[in-house]
Amino acid sequence: MSPPPSKRSRSFMINNLLDLQLGGGDFFKHLGEETKITQKFNLTKLSTKFLIHGLPDEPEGLLKEIFQKCIDQTLETSRDNKLNPDQLGCTVSSQLLETDIWIPIRDINNNTVDAILNQFLKVAQSKKQDQGMLWGENFTVSVTTIDKRHEKKEAF
Repeated sequence: MSPPPSKRSRSFMINNLLDLQLGGGDFFKHLGEETKITQKFNLTKLSTKFLIHGLPDEPEGLLKEIFQKCIDQTLETSRDNKLNPDQLGCTVSSQLLETDIWIPIRDINNNTVDAILNQFLKVAQSKKQDQGMLWGENFTVSVTTIDKRHEKKEAF
């Protein structure tokens, strides 16, 4: 009996793995981000810019991944700054949108991403003639978190 063939090692870059997990690579590009932390109000705001340059078979899934990534990153940034956020709001902005799509600040729950996606899809349905509303132009997802339970009380 002959020995099994040797296994060849493959070199993987971490970006290749992340692109597979996050739906990046062929569909969207992360263009940058800006973080604002206001300790006085226990507030964290993370604005992230993206460019969608290709559409997958299921574009809603791509948007959901982008929104979830932005929320997770904002929550992590808040916690890194010793805040424990319990409320969240979101705004999606683009030159291709007549008005920003926004979700008012409210308690964080399991369907926050779905609420953002539903609001986005409502706007998309009302503008059916504009297929691919964010495709080809930069857009910004701004997520704001607040640690309301531990709000600092100032004496006046």
